[in-house]
Amino acid sequence: IATNSANGTDLTVTANNSFGGQSGIIARNSGSGALSITSTGTATGTTLYGIIATNSANGTDLTVTANNSSGGYTGIGTYNGGSGALSITSTGTASGTSLYGIAVRNSSNGTDLTVTANNSSGGQDGIFAYNLGSGALSVTSTGTANGTSRYGIIAVNSANGTDLTVTANNSSGGLNGIRAYSTGSGALSITSTGTASGTGRNGIAAYNFGGGTDLTVTANNSSGGLNGIRAYSTGS
Repeated sequence: IATNSANGTDLTVTANNSFGGQSGIIARNSGSGALSITSTGTATGTTLYGIIATNSANGTDLTVTANNSSGGYTGIGTYNGGSGALSITSTGTASGTSLYGIAVRNSSNGTDLTVTANNSSGGQDGIFAYNLGSGALSVTSTGTANGTSRYGIIAVNSANGTDLTVTANNSSGGLNGIRAYSTGSGALSITSTGTASGTGRNGIAAYNFGGGTDLTVTANNSSGGLNGIRAYSTGS
C-alpha cells in the first residue's frame, strides 16, 4: 500500500511480483504531482484488485504499466481525479473474476484517457473505459478482450471529450463484443481485425451522438445474437 498526503508531490511505485489477500498493489495519491505504477511481474489480489490506483483532484497524470494482473473483482482498476492524462498499458493478461479485466475512469478534471492492452477478461467486461475528461479516449486491444456477462470492450466518451477510437483484435461478450458510445465533439472510429462476437446483442455496437463528427467501423468478422454490426450516428 502506497499513499501520498496533500503535502506531497509525485507518488511512484515500482514492483515485480505482488500478492495480497485483498489487493496486490494499492496506490492513493493526494499530492500535487503524478501517480505512476510499474509492475513487471504479476500483481494478484485474491478478493479485490490486482492493482488499484486513485489520483485526487490535487494530482496530475495517472500512469499504470503492468504485465499480469488479476483480482477477485478487477485486474486493474483506476480513477483519475487529477488534471492530467490517464494512461494504462497492460502487456500480459489482466483478469477480474467478478467485474473487469481493466476498469478506468477519467474525471472531468482530466484530459486524455488511453488504454493499451494485450489480453483482458472479466466477469462483466474485459475492458471498461469511461472518459469524462477534456481529451480523447483511445482503447487498443492486441490480444483477446472477453466480458462474460456484458462486453468484451466498452468505451464511453462524454460530451466533455473529443475523439473516441477503439482498435481491437478479438473481442467477445455476453451482450456485445465491442460497444462504443460517444457524445464528444470528435469522431468515433472502431477497427476490429479479428473476430467481434456478442452472444446476446451485437458483435460491434457504435453510437455517435451530440456534437460528434464522423462514425467509422472497419471490421473483419463480426457476429451477434441480433446484429453483426450496429452503428448509429447523429453527428455532423
